[in-house]
Amino acid sequence: MSPANRSTEDSDIGRSSAMSALGNLFLEHRPRLWKLICYRMHGLLMRRVDPDDVLQEVFLAASQRFEHYQNSHYASPFLWLRDVSLQTLHNTHRFHLTTRQRDATREDHGRHPESRAVESWDRLVASLTSPSQRAIRSETMTAIRESLTQLSETDQEIIALRHFEELTNAETAQVLGMEPKASSIRYIRALDRLRSIVEQQIPPDSTFM
Repeated sequence: MSPANRSTEDSDIGRSSAMSALGNLFLEHRPRLWKLICYRMHGLLMRRVDPDDVLQEVFLAASQRFEHYQNSHYASPFLWLRDVSLQTLHNTHRFHLTTRQRDATREDHGRHPESRAVESWDRLVASLTSPSQRAIRSETMTAIRESLTQLSETDQEIIALRHFEELTNAETAQVLGMEPKASSIRYIRALDRLRSIVEQQIPPDSTFM
């Protein structure tokens, strides 16, 4: 075998090995990536694109960038895949909701544009209440939802990262550019503020956990 052919074969083997490694990483982290896509996907887009289709695009994008990842600053493969997922989702939003905004709006029929995110927050709010409070009236839940704007953007994001995307504290700290200890403290305080908001809306004859 000539040196040129040997070099080509070695390159092919290396490429195959890299794709196998990427495939294993993607399978390992796919459940969390799926939750990320579902939470971050615009409500209008949910009517046009399946999250699984977005994940397929994420894998294709990751396969094209895998060599760059191996020389990158990411603390974990998941955080790299998360960034690839966010960029892919951004491109999907731009294609479907910018160039086709008018048609997508017609199809919406009044559906809240961030319904999946709203559902996620509603479930979290319910988890912070006692069993006797779980059957929260719709108007009370609406009031709680509106009151969530009292949380800072960082508080909302840190709760979303920990609860809806299921990031670890170390991963959350890197995403937000914080030290792990500071991230942990900020998360606990954000949850305390959220509990306080919920407590203000719960009927006074109920006992908050």
